[in-house]
Order: sequence, then structure tokens, then C-alpha cells
Amino acid sequence: MKIFSAKQVKEADKYTIENEPISSLDLMERASERLFHFIRTDFPFVHSFTIFCGPGNNGGDGLVIARLLKLAKKEVLVYILKGNYTPEFLHNFHLIKELGISYLEVGNENQLSQISPIPNSIFIDALFGVGLSRPLEGLAALLIQKINQFPNLKIAIDLPSGLSPDMQHLSTPENTLQATHTLSVHLPKLSFFFAENQAFVGDFKCIDIGLSSNFIRSEPCNNFYVEEGKIHEMIQIRPKFGHKGTFGHTLVIAGSEGKIGAAMLCAKAALKTGCGLLTAYIPEKGVIPMHTHLPEAMVVSRENSAEKLDFSIYNAIAFGPGMGKLPESQALLVQLLENYQGKIVIDADGLNILSENREGYKLLSPNHILTPHPKEFDRLTHSHTTTYERYKTQIAFAKEHKITLLLKGHHTSIATPSGFCFFNSTGNNGMATAGSGDVLTGIIASLCAQGYLPENAAVMGAYLHGFAGDFAAEKYSKHSLIASDIVEGISNFFKEYSHS
Repeated sequence: MKIFSAKQVKEADKYTIENEPISSLDLMERASERLFHFIRTDFPFVHSFTIFCGPGNNGGDGLVIARLLKLAKKEVLVYILKGNYTPEFLHNFHLIKELGISYLEVGNENQLSQISPIPNSIFIDALFGVGLSRPLEGLAALLIQKINQFPNLKIAIDLPSGLSPDMQHLSTPENTLQATHTLSVHLPKLSFFFAENQAFVGDFKCIDIGLSSNFIRSEPCNNFYVEEGKIHEMIQIRPKFGHKGTFGHTLVIAGSEGKIGAAMLCAKAALKTGCGLLTAYIPEKGVIPMHTHLPEAMVVSRENSAEKLDFSIYNAIAFGPGMGKLPESQALLVQLLENYQGKIVIDADGLNILSENREGYKLLSPNHILTPHPKEFDRLTHSHTTTYERYKTQIAFAKEHKITLLLKGHHTSIATPSGFCFFNSTGNNGMATAGSGDVLTGIIASLCAQGYLPENAAVMGAYLHGFAGDFAAEKYSKHSLIASDIVEGISNFFKEYSHS
């Protein structure tokens, strides 16, 4: 799913109106009907709504929703922020008056004291849409502050009022509505994907309002929200006469004394994801535990000379989980970057080694995938004060070094060498647990070994990892979820998505 800018959203509206064709008023009616349907379906036992409308077309949407709720026998109260009303707004303002819906136009600070919402009602925020290019101030900001003082559940239409869709400015509780739910019109907004906006966005859902599919399909875009449709397109069919060589050989270089578990999680996740063969290149002390824990894996001790291991026979390599930063580990990473032509997933201590030896950045290539969490990424680059700043650096870093860079988070983002960024839609906070990243590294390396392009392996791997984590959370709870549970959830992804 594409993530359009505010300008592109307006162009999609305009194109739909001109080419469907449909009037602006009828498009507003259709959009509002679909928003109303979602509200009625998801909150069937709520009978009272307090709706806040701005003077523009976002406010017009709110007025249509107010009318539809009233016709559905709900109790409705409307507050309107006075301004230059659009023609569509005025048309629907007239209709709510005809229905006898109670309303108050708020035109000065003194009238703020007259705001008295229906007790226990759901608030609907239809004050401002995507057109804002600067922070709210004056009466509009004071109204937002007033609304935020109430504990009621709040649903924002399109995006919370005051929030910049394209992150042109930072939001604060003083000038941004704090929604519990956001119903984004047709497509998500970029600002939804950054932690600093969580208090404003809450849970979001995209509501299809029938914008032109031709426009959406053809309009260029750099940011995407990955949902199941994309994964169905991506997943490869396993050939009927395939054998273990067909599905690739993954090498896991991981583990150190006290951290052999990282290697085990990574290796098991890789096998569960479908690679045909797996070799674990680990410390001698981990050989027997690995054989015991994962008899399907081949095991080579790292105490043997690196020259004796022919890296060229492996289709993909996972490097770093639990390795530590010993000189021999550093030398091994340099050796791989200089000589191995296949795909490498670099994680954990592999990233820390790289961040302390930045000359190694020159050795990075399109076959390399880096999978840092935020602190590891800051060590690779520089410190950041917001997740949006980190996102911008992520894009630039991936383009500069021509790599795929996966940045872990609630909406894990994958930046590609060509400047695209994909935000993941699966996963939960129960996955913020030791070893979860090691599982992700094994998943992505396994997909690489099976022939997926690096960026596709990262996008699909993040989705698969989150899907498995969601399954595990449903089974065990978020509080009790551990990394091994995620590994066990991998098979459920393939039950759901595999073609064969």
C-alpha cells in the first residue's frame, strides 16, 4: 500500500472527481458513508457522539457522519470551529440543521467554556485534514487543548487535527489532538509510523473511499505500508521436484561463550523458514549443545582455521548474533566483505564491529542487509532525537552505501539502495524480548539462500517475523512471549501464505 504525501492525496481526490466522474459533494458523501459504516460496526453499543468539525472539507465529512449517526437513532452533538466554510461544508451544515441536530459554532475563546460534551460519548475529530502545513495556534489550538482534557475515546477522521501528514513540523499535546483511533482516508499518512506521534494517532485503520485505482497505481511513490497482498505477490512457489540443494544452503556465523543461544535461535529460524541446508559456524563449546538442540544443522567449530571453510559454497550468510567483538570476529567480517560475493545479513555484534571500523563501509554492496535496532543504528551513523530523523538518515545511508537497511521498531522499516522505504504492518510489543532479533536474522538469511533478492528478503522477513510473533502472542500472551515462541510461529505463516 502506497503512502502518499498531502499533495498526492489532494491530487488523487481531484483525479477521481474529474475521471470517475463524481462531484466533490458526492465523493464527500461516499467517503463519509464508509467512515460511518466502520464506526457503527466497530462501536455497535455506543449511542452517543460528540463531533468537532472544522470549516473545511474535513469538517464537511464530520457533518455527514453526524447526519448519518442521527438517522441511525444515535444521540449527536456537534461543535463547529468558525471559519471560511467551503461550499461542501455549507451544504451539509444546512442538512444537519434540517434534521434538528444540536450544534454550537465556536468563534472566540469565551465560547470554549460552553463546550459540554454528551457524557460517555465518543468524540469524533473532523477539525482539520491533510491541508495543514504549520502548527495550529490561536483558537484552534485552544480548542484542541480543551478536547484533550476529556477522557473520552476519540476517533480522528483522516488524521488527528494538528498532526502534519508529511512531518513538516513536530507535534505537541498543545497543538495536536490525542486520538485513540485514526480512520485514515484510503491510504496511510507518513506521520503514522513514528513513535513520537503514537500519542496522537493511536490505532489507525485505512478506509477505502473509492479513490481512482488508476491514479494510485500510476502515481510514483517512495514509501509503502506492507500488508498481506504484497506478501502474496512476493512469496515464491516451491518447485514440485525441488530438493534440499534447490532451497539453498545458509551459513550462520554466530555465538560466543555464554551466548550460544543466539546462534541456536538464528539457525533454527533459518531452517523453519525453508532453506534446504544449514551450517552453524560457532565456537567449539557450542558444538555439542547445537547438535543436541538442532540435529538438522551441520556444525563447524570456529576454532578451526577460517581458511579451511569454503564460504563460496553457501548461498547466504547470517553474521553477528551473540558473537562479541573479538579481533578474530572483526577479521572474519572483513574477510567476508572483501571476498564473499553472496548475500550477507549483518546483525548485532556484526553491526557493532562495523560501527567501530567505518572503513568497512566501503566494502558494503547491494548483496548486504544490515538489521540494526535504533541504538545500533545510531552507533553506525550518529545520535538522533526523533524516530523521524532516524528514518531520514536510514534512507540516506541505504542509498549512499547501496545496501538494504532494516531498522527494527514497532513499524520496522526497510530502506533500499534505490531510496524506497517499506514499513511493516505485523508484530507486537511482546516481541521486544531477548533473542527476537536473532530469529529475524535467521529468517532473512534463509530467504536470501532460497533466492529472494535482498530487499524482498528483508521486507518479507520482517512481515513473517511479525506474523509469527502475533501468532505466538495470541497463543502465549505478549507478556509471556519469548524468542523461541516466535520460531515456532513461523510454520503458521507458511500455512497461511505458501502457494504449495
